[in-house]
Amino acid sequence: MKVLYLVLSLSVALVGCKKDDPVAPDAGVDRGAGEGLKSEGVKKPDGKPAGDLPPTKKVKIAQILPSSGFADSTTLVTLIGENFSSGMSAFIDGQPVGTPVNVASAASASFTMPKNPYGPPYDQPAKVSVGVMVGSTFSNTVDFWYTLVAPMTADFKGVIVTAKSDCYRDFPSDPIQGKVSLTLGADAGAAPTLKAEVGYGKEGSDPTKDSTWRWFPATFKQKDGAYDVYEGTLTVPLAQTYDVAYRFSKKDGYWVYADTDESNLAYEPAKAAKLTATNAPAGFCMTNQDCVVNKYEVTCKVNPTDKKLNKCVECLTNTDCTGYAKALGPTCTKELCGCSADSDCTTPKPNANGAKCITQGGYCGCTGDTNCVAPAKCYQDQNTGMTTCN
Repeated sequence: MKVLYLVLSLSVALVGCKKDDPVAPDAGVDRGAGEGLKSEGVKKPDGKPAGDLPPTKKVKIAQILPSSGFADSTTLVTLIGENFSSGMSAFIDGQPVGTPVNVASAASASFTMPKNPYGPPYDQPAKVSVGVMVGSTFSNTVDFWYTLVAPMTADFKGVIVTAKSDCYRDFPSDPIQGKVSLTLGADAGAAPTLKAEVGYGKEGSDPTKDSTWRWFPATFKQKDGAYDVYEGTLTVPLAQTYDVAYRFSKKDGYWVYADTDESNLAYEPAKAAKLTATNAPAGFCMTNQDCVVNKYEVTCKVNPTDKKLNKCVECLTNTDCTGYAKALGPTCTKELCGCSADSDCTTPKPNANGAKCITQGGYCGCTGDTNCVAPAKCYQDQNTGMTTCN
């Protein structure tokens, strides 16, 4: 689809048309925001390019959730972005959607995508560009795919291999495997051309009819006889049990859906795989980034045999202690950063927590304001009894 935005003086006209050669979809993959729509060569009366706003005021879309829906049904989508405002309107390929936009905040808005605007008949998938307009300012666009369910056949069939798994909510699951066999067609090489995705939805729901399912890319892992084996992970938002399925595509926008039983070629919700999510224990992590919310425990200690034993600690090596300003000393001992002399707290520069090594605890702290870099003051934590600069 090409979209032409023409700005004449203070009025705005929108014209859209459908692409003749849709690009292969990253169905289910949430795309990042671009730099915004451009009106090449079109100038406003003040001589500036049309739609050229200060960067802090540009309307941006970072994600559309979900990023695909069925061609013959409506889909409630949520936009995540910047500078949304009440009264904004949504567009598909430059044409007004025609449904109201519910703006929850400057960063979140939702509306109902209509059925495939290029149907009926709804017998073709279609990739469309979704954008919004706040006042007379246009956002960038993100892709939304109207998809179709294709029947699984004996020559093109798949199955989800990992029937049961568990995870902590908000953290990636272990890899979930699925496999697919395509006996007709050129897909027997070492690099399969099929697309595969793993997704989750509400227990008992049918992903061939329910567009609230979330889908994520699966990566080719290996060959297994006539099958291509794929793996993907899921990160779910709630502590509950979800249905999990695979879907495979050999033609853009058409998907076959696979449960745990390939003997019946039709998808059955009762045969979905299961993913049970629970709340993570305090201090659990998978990467250092998971620990950044902590005051001192900013390093993830990964257990090589059982990831459930992963935990945030202050340090694993001395490098961890010198890598962030609030470390309580330059030396890592028993997963804690500390000191053994005042010089540890002043070299190469005064420690942010204090220039005095408190030997009772082995940490850089203070005994008075003179041990702090102004304007910080010496402060005693009533819970721990530690005296540090604040």
